[in-house]
Amino acid sequence: RPLWQSWGPSAAALAGIALLVGNGAAGPIGSMGGAATAAVAAGGPPDDMMAVALSLGSALFFAVHTLRTEEYADVEPMDQAAGQVLVAAVLDLMLLGTHAGLARGWLGTAHAPEMQHLLLAAAWCGLVTCALTTWAQSYAQQAFKPTTAALAYALEPVFAALFAGWMLNEQLAGAQAVGAALVVLANLAAAAQPDEDAA
Repeated sequence: RPLWQSWGPSAAALAGIALLVGNGAAGPIGSMGGAATAAVAAGGPPDDMMAVALSLGSALFFAVHTLRTEEYADVEPMDQAAGQVLVAAVLDLMLLGTHAGLARGWLGTAHAPEMQHLLLAAAWCGLVTCALTTWAQSYAQQAFKPTTAALAYALEPVFAALFAGWMLNEQLAGAQAVGAALVVLANLAAAAQPDEDAA
């Protein structure tokens, strides 16, 4: 397979994400790109630089996670997801223990409606955004290569932009629309390529 076929969709998706979340973005869609650019240009306030470092670290660990998930393709998706969520829960509880003092003050003054909203948000985040998506990834990666999965994950900021437009009435700038289109086209190009395993 020519190099452009192997790396072309990935390069297009990366360029698309850069345009989508770059400094020209308005509102929350572009806040990360704008914060990164401003932090580097100004010598970097600690909070901005920490946010950028955490975002880059998250991307790195997610890439490793995607590659490692393929190594366990013979394990049932439910077992994979349960193991991953259990480890994440243990690590989260350990982290919570280091910041318990910060939460205790607010929890001591919280009223019942606030606690109900907090518990509902925690249940949603735990069951849907964590457990369900972890299971879906484990299930899907039994059929797709990590590179194909990574391209699909690159659609996340595109969907975030669509939801921001729908729910918050945000508008995409011209460069952002081009970026979103690049990410979608990268996925279509990758899907159109013949499967090497089938050949």
